[in-house]
Amino acid sequence: MLEEFELYARNIRGTLSQNLFRICHAGRNKQIRTLGITTDLALIDASFIRLCGQRYHARLGIEENSKRKYKSYYGKKWLEITEKLRTGSFVYLHTNELTKIRIPMFHRTTLKPQNIEESSKPKNEIGLLSKIRRVFK
Repeated sequence: MLEEFELYARNIRGTLSQNLFRICHAGRNKQIRTLGITTDLALIDASFIRLCGQRYHARLGIEENSKRKYKSYYGKKWLEITEKLRTGSFVYLHTNELTKIRIPMFHRTTLKPQNIEESSKPKNEIGLLSKIRRVFK
């Protein structure tokens, strides 16, 4: 998974990005999948965009180059829909079919993570660091 993918895939066919290009294009032959997350569609090499089997598009911002590129891929109707999306809504592309979807808000079902410190444990309690110290005494 590559966050801020525009930093890596602006020119994915260039000499500096050859290994990334191979992973994206031929990695599936070795069971390697690539996930690119970007805020700006216009900054991604078209060869990677065409390769994607699934795409999630959130609301488009004011960047004209992104709008132009999006419109050339999906048409004016879907551009207008995507410009008006709210948080949690996406335009989803799969098997060359566009649909508008809504992802529910994530709610944690476990307790908040707690900081565990060895020093806060009573002396008689056995922890990992205590076991390691005993081995090396």
